Amino acid sequence: MKSITSSSNEFYKELVQLTKNKKHKDMIFFEGEDLVKEADSKGILKYVIINQEDNAYNPTKIPNILLSQNLYRNLASFKSLPKMMGIAKITLATKLEGDLIYLDGVQDPGNVGTIIRTALALNYKGIILSPDSAYPFSSKVIQSSKGAIFKLPIMIKTIQEFENLKDYDLIGTLLNGEPLNEAQRNGKQIILVFGNEGHGIREEVQQLLNKAYLIPMNEIDSLNVGIAAGIFMYIFRRKK
Repeated sequence: MKSITSSSNEFYKELVQLTKNKKHKDMIFFEGEDLVKEADSKGILKYVIINQEDNAYNPTKIPNILLSQNLYRNLASFKSLPKMMGIAKITLATKLEGDLIYLDGVQDPGNVGTIIRTALALNYKGIILSPDSAYPFSSKVIQSSKGAIFKLPIMIKTIQEFENLKDYDLIGTLLNGEPLNEAQRNGKQIILVFGNEGHGIREEVQQLLNKAYLIPMNEIDSLNVGIAAGIFMYIFRRKK
């Protein structure tokens, strides 16, 4: 087991950069035993970071890096230190099929993670994020997705760049849309489109929508995008 006690260690410097850099090549950093186990189950776990030898995880298969307490704390984003942290290798999807979700400039990592988690639970088959959405493999998104990010194919591109767009109905959330309780499907695969927290779906994407709906509400005119997305995903899963 490799042990690191100095902040000048080159491997440790790379770890620090990995925690700060949202888009670090194809490697990602995350915290917590559950996420480590999830990444391992998907075969993408490359390193486990610990601060006590007793916390070693599957050391015969996965390299464990033992850090001094101070170095370990410097990497952690929570006051309560996790039992372990992980480094995994990621690969973005190049092809998607089935019902999908498109996030058009959704920038809050908590919202992105929540939507990914809900999409997996409701059997959607992939997530497309516009390049200006929150980076899906940042530590905060991974944490809020509760590991769902490791199980659902992820693609980063604009909806206009999605190759199979003609095979889908695009359905969005707009204030001038039809009531969601009247929503219908016509048999095609769908892409549910959710827009930016402050500005909604951008105009050029609105022009591509086949249908738009709104959630009938009492005394307020909007919901958090993570909550609205969950309602839409559930309704359209029931309609299938």
